[in-house]
Amino acid sequence: MMKMEKMASAKLLIEGHTDASGSEGHNKILSQARAEAVKNYLISKYGVNPYKLIIAGMGESRPIRNKDPKDPLNRRVEFYRAD
Repeated sequence: MMKMEKMASAKLLIEGHTDASGSEGHNKILSQARAEAVKNYLISKYGVNPYKLIIAGMGESRPIRNKDPKDPLNRRVEFYRAD
């Protein structure tokens, strides 16, 4: 998607998330690392311009609605158009 002509000027926000296991500080660092790993993968595997990728570590602050905050499904990455 990021290499399509109609997305030439688009930026992508990559948000890392964690479940509520562990400390809040650790989860913030872990979620940031999770987002960074996805960014690096998109750059190395698909040649996406790194300046078009923005990362954010959300920690445990936004669990999936109607899920237990400690549910492993909260360990995820979400993508949003950021332009």
